[in-house]
Amino acid sequence: MKRPTIYQLGKSLRRMKVPLFVVSGDEDDNCVAPAVFMKQACPAARLWICPAAGHTINTEEPDLVNRMLGDFLALVDAGRWRARDPRSVVK
Repeated sequence: MKRPTIYQLGKSLRRMKVPLFVVSGDEDDNCVAPAVFMKQACPAARLWICPAAGHTINTEEPDLVNRMLGDFLALVDAGRWRARDPRSVVK
């Protein structure tokens, strides 16, 4: 491995202020835990776990993915995407 793991990027992820929409299929065993980590690390991240989907969610559930992505973009465009309430962070 020449690049750092997502876990090694935690300090940098915590500084990210941009809206982030993290997506994972619930059957993508190698990606669910890193997706949860990214959601917890990034203050403006939200996580969507697509049921009964694997690693290629966009080809497995294209209509659903497009709808969810459209909702994300609409919230960002409207200025309604907000950072997580710091009181929800477990320390």
